[in-house]
Amino acid sequence: MTQLNQEQTFKQFMKQYRKQPNRFGDLANDMAADRSFTKKNTRNGILDYLDSVGACDDAIDIFKELWLEYESEIRIEKYKAFRRVSK
Repeated sequence: MTQLNQEQTFKQFMKQYRKQPNRFGDLANDMAADRSFTKKNTRNGILDYLDSVGACDDAIDIFKELWLEYESEIRIEKYKAFRRVSK
């Protein structure tokens, strides 16, 4: 896992998976290759986009799994930033 910052988008978060030969890498590579991939950085915005391009159920499930990881890492970084400020 790469270290995130609070401003990092999901698409930026996915770059860490691009060379992995697994389902996460498949999604990351598909996102990188899709020049019209949504600029929205919300779970629902990306789900709407995946639905609009006819993404398969597996791709949507993988996205949902990775979105949870993304949110978790963002929360951790926000907490770390809060702790630094409150010292």
